[in-house]
Amino acid sequence: MANTPSHSDFRALIEGELQASRYCPVDLSSANPEISAALIQNPTDCEAYLEHYCQKRKAAVAYGGYLENRQLYEESSLFQEGEARSVHLGVDFWCAADHFIRAPFPGRIHSFANNRAAGDYGPTLIIEHRRTWGDTPFEGYSLYGHLAESSMVSWHIGKSIHRGERLAKLGVATENGGYAPHLHFQLIIDMDGKLGDYPGVCAPSDRERFQQNCPDPIPLLGLSNTSSIAI
Repeated sequence: MANTPSHSDFRALIEGELQASRYCPVDLSSANPEISAALIQNPTDCEAYLEHYCQKRKAAVAYGGYLENRQLYEESSLFQEGEARSVHLGVDFWCAADHFIRAPFPGRIHSFANNRAAGDYGPTLIIEHRRTWGDTPFEGYSLYGHLAESSMVSWHIGKSIHRGERLAKLGVATENGGYAPHLHFQLIIDMDGKLGDYPGVCAPSDRERFQQNCPDPIPLLGLSNTSSIAI
């Protein structure tokens, strides 16, 4: 039976950035006066903003976003059917596109797909985790979105994944849905039959339901939820 994650020591997702001190929280919600839909939807400007943000904090990776009400998706029809979706269900890790992603805990490949629509994940990998496979404190699934298309050649369903194994390279804007390079990392307890995809943003009225199925990844990774938006 699936269960929610428990606190653990730091588990690095970004290759080469193995110290928690190299990761700094960032707030991309509507509460941050410096953030706008125009900024996020312009990959060059967004990347420059986040690079400066990290440099000011002597960090390499900016992260955050779990349950943020971002209201940043207005230009993509992907999020506008029925009640607009604006509540972010995963954690984003923003850094340069030349970084690789490593598995924070063991599992096996459940499914993958290239979700090509504007504003979508682009190349997406989903890994299934069970206690019997190793030291993971979580049973369920982890989703990795906005990856490079070149990474997909090494994936196949059922492939065993070891903790620390290289999974993929971050994708650039032309292949990752149109964003500055970053990883969307999300935990999912029940995939509800979906393959290679799962909603990463929900409508505010659905927040409680999705929160139950998509627990906060931050405790599992050994990071802090504390954020500072001062630049």
